[in-house]
Amino acid sequence: MMNREYLLEDFRDDHPQGATPLRRSILIGTMLGDSHVKKGRGSVKVEQKERDYAQWLFDQLNPFCTHGGVKRTSRLHRQTGVESFAYRFYTRSHFRSLRTIFYDDHATPPRKRVPREIEPYFDEVALAVFIMDDGYKASQTDGALALTLDGYDRLSEGPLLQAMLWNRFQLEPSVQMNGRSRSGRSQWKLYFGADQYDRLHRLISPTISQVPVMATKKLSIVRQAP
Repeated sequence: MMNREYLLEDFRDDHPQGATPLRRSILIGTMLGDSHVKKGRGSVKVEQKERDYAQWLFDQLNPFCTHGGVKRTSRLHRQTGVESFAYRFYTRSHFRSLRTIFYDDHATPPRKRVPREIEPYFDEVALAVFIMDDGYKASQTDGALALTLDGYDRLSEGPLLQAMLWNRFQLEPSVQMNGRSRSGRSQWKLYFGADQYDRLHRLISPTISQVPVMATKKLSIVRQAP
Protein backbone atom coordinates (compact mmCIF):
# COMPACT_ATOMS: atom_id res chain seq x y z
CA MET A 1 0.00 0.00 0.00
CA MET A 2 1.27 3.48 -0.89
CA ASN A 3 2.02 5.91 1.89
CA ARG A 4 -0.43 8.71 1.03
CA GLU A 5 1.15 11.10 3.55
CA TYR A 6 4.49 10.67 1.76
CA LEU A 7 2.79 11.41 -1.57
CA LEU A 8 1.56 14.72 -0.14
CA GLU A 9 5.05 15.64 1.05
CA ASP A 10 6.30 15.61 -2.54
CA PHE A 11 3.02 15.78 -4.36
CA ARG A 12 3.95 15.93 -8.02
CA ASP A 13 4.85 12.53 -9.40
CA ASP A 14 8.03 13.38 -11.29
CA HIS A 15 9.54 15.61 -8.57
CA PRO A 16 9.62 18.77 -10.69
CA GLN A 17 10.44 22.34 -9.98
CA GLY A 18 7.40 24.37 -9.04
CA ALA A 19 5.98 22.00 -6.44
CA THR A 20 5.85 24.67 -3.71
CA PRO A 21 3.92 24.52 -0.41
CA LEU A 22 1.64 27.33 -1.66
CA ARG A 23 0.68 25.36 -4.78
CA ARG A 24 0.16 22.24 -2.70
CA SER A 25 -2.26 24.20 -0.49
CA ILE A 26 -4.18 25.50 -3.50
CA LEU A 27 -4.43 22.00 -4.95
CA ILE A 28 -5.65 20.58 -1.63
CA GLY A 29 -8.32 23.28 -1.37
CA THR A 30 -9.66 22.86 -4.89
CA MET A 31 -9.48 19.06 -4.70
CA LEU A 32 -11.66 19.21 -1.58
CA GLY A 33 -13.93 21.44 -3.64
CA ASP A 34 -14.83 21.24 -7.31
CA SER A 35 -11.72 19.89 -9.06
CA HIS A 36 -11.24 16.32 -10.22
CA VAL A 37 -8.47 13.94 -11.28
CA LYS A 38 -9.40 11.48 -14.00
CA LYS A 39 -8.42 7.91 -13.18
CA GLY A 40 -5.30 6.77 -15.00
CA ARG A 41 -4.39 10.20 -16.37
CA GLY A 42 -3.18 12.30 -13.45
CA SER A 43 -4.51 15.51 -15.00
CA VAL A 44 -6.48 17.82 -12.70
CA LYS A 45 -9.63 19.30 -14.24
CA VAL A 46 -10.47 22.72 -12.77
CA GLU A 47 -13.86 24.22 -13.65
CA GLN A 48 -15.42 27.32 -12.10
CA LYS A 49 -18.39 29.57 -12.80
CA GLU A 50 -16.44 32.77 -12.10
CA ARG A 51 -13.94 33.65 -14.84
CA ASP A 52 -11.72 35.76 -12.56
CA TYR A 53 -11.43 32.94 -10.03
CA ALA A 54 -10.63 30.36 -12.71
CA GLN A 55 -7.95 32.69 -14.06
CA TRP A 56 -6.50 33.21 -10.58
CA LEU A 57 -6.25 29.44 -10.07
CA PHE A 58 -4.63 29.06 -13.49
CA ASP A 59 -2.10 31.80 -12.73
CA GLN A 60 -1.23 30.26 -9.37
CA LEU A 61 -0.83 26.76 -10.83
CA ASN A 62 0.63 27.92 -14.14
CA PRO A 63 3.83 25.79 -14.12
CA PHE A 64 1.62 22.70 -14.04
CA CYS A 65 -0.99 23.76 -16.60
CA THR A 66 -1.47 22.94 -20.27
CA HIS A 67 -0.88 25.69 -22.83
CA GLY A 68 -4.56 25.98 -23.70
CA GLY A 69 -5.27 28.35 -20.82
CA VAL A 70 -8.71 29.03 -19.38
CA LYS A 71 -11.52 28.18 -21.79
CA ARG A 72 -15.18 29.16 -21.64
CA THR A 73 -17.47 26.15 -21.89
CA SER A 74 -21.23 25.79 -22.16
CA ARG A 75 -23.64 23.07 -21.12
CA LEU A 76 -27.32 22.63 -21.99
CA HIS A 77 -29.48 21.13 -19.24
CA ARG A 78 -31.42 18.22 -20.79
CA GLN A 79 -34.57 18.72 -18.73
CA THR A 80 -34.86 22.50 -18.46
CA GLY A 81 -33.13 23.51 -21.70
CA VAL A 82 -31.21 26.18 -19.79
CA GLU A 83 -27.67 26.85 -20.99
CA SER A 84 -24.99 27.40 -18.34
CA PHE A 85 -21.40 28.57 -18.70
CA ALA A 86 -18.19 27.79 -16.87
CA TYR A 87 -14.45 28.38 -17.20
CA ARG A 88 -12.14 25.39 -17.35
CA PHE A 89 -8.51 24.45 -17.59
CA TYR A 90 -6.42 21.32 -17.15
CA THR A 91 -3.07 20.59 -15.60
CA ARG A 92 -0.56 18.32 -17.25
CA SER A 93 -0.64 14.66 -16.26
CA HIS A 94 1.58 14.97 -13.19
CA PHE A 95 -0.88 14.23 -10.41
CA ARG A 96 -1.67 10.52 -10.22
CA SER A 97 -0.71 10.80 -6.56
CA LEU A 98 -3.67 13.14 -5.98
CA ARG A 99 -5.97 10.49 -7.44
CA THR A 100 -4.56 8.01 -4.91
CA ILE A 101 -5.01 10.49 -2.05
CA PHE A 102 -8.44 11.94 -2.80
CA TYR A 103 -10.35 8.99 -4.29
CA ASP A 104 -11.59 5.62 -3.12
CA ASP A 105 -11.26 3.66 -6.35
CA HIS A 106 -12.31 0.45 -4.58
CA ALA A 107 -15.81 1.81 -3.99
CA THR A 108 -18.60 1.13 -6.51
CA PRO A 109 -18.74 3.58 -8.11
CA PRO A 110 -15.38 5.22 -7.20
CA ARG A 111 -15.91 8.30 -5.07
CA LYS A 112 -14.09 11.33 -3.80
CA ARG A 113 -13.11 11.34 -0.12
CA VAL A 114 -11.63 13.60 2.55
CA PRO A 115 -8.19 12.08 3.25
CA ARG A 116 -6.92 12.20 6.83
CA GLU A 117 -3.38 12.69 5.53
CA ILE A 118 -4.04 16.26 4.41
CA GLU A 119 -4.40 17.63 7.96
CA PRO A 120 -0.75 18.79 8.37
CA TYR A 121 -1.05 20.66 5.05
CA PHE A 122 -4.59 21.97 5.52
CA ASP A 123 -3.62 25.59 6.10
CA GLU A 124 -5.36 28.96 5.69
CA VAL A 125 -4.81 28.97 1.92
CA ALA A 126 -6.30 25.49 1.46
CA LEU A 127 -9.30 26.50 3.59
CA ALA A 128 -9.79 29.72 1.61
CA VAL A 129 -9.69 27.89 -1.73
CA PHE A 130 -12.11 25.24 -0.44
CA ILE A 131 -14.49 28.05 0.55
CA MET A 132 -14.10 29.82 -2.81
CA ASP A 133 -15.00 26.51 -4.49
CA ASP A 134 -17.89 25.36 -2.28
CA GLY A 135 -18.66 28.02 0.32
CA TYR A 136 -21.43 30.60 0.34
CA LYS A 137 -22.70 33.43 2.49
CA ALA A 138 -25.55 32.16 4.64
CA SER A 139 -28.21 34.78 3.96
CA GLN A 140 -30.36 34.16 6.99
CA THR A 141 -27.74 35.36 9.48
CA ASP A 142 -25.31 38.27 9.20
CA GLY A 143 -21.74 37.05 9.26
CA ALA A 144 -22.48 33.34 8.86
CA LEU A 145 -20.94 31.14 6.18
CA ALA A 146 -21.72 27.63 4.93
CA LEU A 147 -19.59 25.09 3.10
CA THR A 148 -21.35 22.41 1.08
CA LEU A 149 -20.46 18.75 1.59
CA ASP A 150 -22.12 17.42 -1.57
CA GLY A 151 -20.57 14.10 -2.53
CA TYR A 152 -19.07 13.48 0.91
CA ASP A 153 -20.37 11.14 3.58
CA ARG A 154 -21.97 13.03 6.47
CA LEU A 155 -21.33 10.35 9.09
CA SER A 156 -17.61 9.87 8.40
CA GLU A 157 -16.27 12.84 6.49
CA GLY A 158 -18.35 15.54 8.13
CA PRO A 159 -16.83 14.78 11.57
CA LEU A 160 -13.38 14.38 9.98
CA LEU A 161 -13.57 17.89 8.51
CA GLN A 162 -14.88 19.22 11.82
CA ALA A 163 -11.91 17.67 13.63
CA MET A 164 -9.42 19.10 11.14
CA LEU A 165 -10.96 22.57 11.38
CA TRP A 166 -10.71 22.47 15.17
CA ASN A 167 -7.19 21.02 15.28
CA ARG A 168 -5.83 23.47 12.72
CA PHE A 169 -7.83 26.66 13.37
CA GLN A 170 -9.97 26.18 16.51
CA LEU A 171 -13.10 26.54 14.39
CA GLU A 172 -16.26 24.63 15.37
CA PRO A 173 -18.73 24.44 12.47
CA SER A 174 -21.83 22.30 12.83
CA VAL A 175 -23.02 19.76 10.25
CA GLN A 176 -26.49 20.70 9.02
CA MET A 177 -28.89 19.47 6.36
CA ASN A 178 -28.69 21.40 3.09
CA GLY A 179 -31.79 20.26 1.22
CA ARG A 180 -31.99 17.37 -1.22
CA SER A 181 -30.50 16.61 -4.60
CA ARG A 182 -32.65 16.14 -7.71
CA SER A 183 -32.54 12.41 -7.02
CA GLY A 184 -33.90 12.96 -3.51
CA ARG A 185 -30.63 12.26 -1.68
CA SER A 186 -30.03 14.31 1.48
CA GLN A 187 -27.30 16.94 1.17
CA TRP A 188 -25.25 18.46 3.98
CA LYS A 189 -23.18 21.50 4.83
CA LEU A 190 -20.73 22.76 7.39
CA TYR A 191 -22.18 25.86 9.03
CA PHE A 192 -19.97 28.56 10.57
CA GLY A 193 -22.11 30.74 12.81
CA ALA A 194 -21.77 34.46 13.39
CA ASP A 195 -19.80 33.81 16.58
CA GLN A 196 -16.98 32.31 14.48
CA TYR A 197 -17.15 34.67 11.54
CA ASP A 198 -14.49 37.15 12.65
CA ARG A 199 -11.92 34.42 13.23
CA LEU A 200 -12.78 32.71 9.96
CA HIS A 201 -12.54 36.02 8.10
CA ARG A 202 -9.08 36.74 9.51
CA LEU A 203 -7.85 33.33 8.40
CA ILE A 204 -9.12 33.35 4.82
CA SER A 205 -9.38 37.00 3.76
CA PRO A 206 -5.67 37.38 2.77
CA THR A 207 -6.22 34.73 0.09
CA ILE A 208 -9.81 35.50 -0.94
CA SER A 209 -9.10 39.24 -1.22
CA GLN A 210 -6.78 38.43 -4.12
CA VAL A 211 -9.95 37.63 -6.13
CA PRO A 212 -12.26 40.62 -5.49
CA VAL A 213 -15.31 39.04 -7.10
CA MET A 214 -15.00 36.07 -4.72
CA ALA A 215 -14.46 38.31 -1.68
CA THR A 216 -17.74 40.07 -2.50
CA LYS A 217 -19.57 36.83 -3.19
CA LYS A 218 -18.31 34.74 -0.28
CA LEU A 219 -17.56 37.33 2.41
CA SER A 220 -20.08 40.07 1.80
CA ILE A 221 -19.86 41.30 5.40
CA VAL A 222 -16.34 42.36 6.30
CA ARG A 223 -15.60 43.10 9.93
CA GLN A 224 -12.53 44.73 11.35
CA ALA A 225 -10.21 42.54 13.36
CA PRO A 226 -9.86 43.72 16.99
